[in-house]
Amino acid sequence: MMTVIEYALVLSGVITVCTSLFYYYRRTGDKFRIGQLLRGRLELDGREFLFNRIGLYLLAMGVMIRYVNQIFLG
Repeated sequence: MMTVIEYALVLSGVITVCTSLFYYYRRTGDKFRIGQLLRGRLELDGREFLFNRIGLYLLAMGVMIRYVNQIFLG
């Protein structure tokens, strides 16, 4: 059961981050600056920033559940 939740969180996190990148690309049309996201130099508007942070939090929760699953339920 925990593995299903883990994969669902990671997959939904990746989809949410990709959605924020899609919104950024649709707003600016600049596909070469998308790599700047990892360095924190991308200028996101409110909706893009919200999707980006929610996606990162979902990814982090999926990784934490994976660690808990491996350590305690292993």
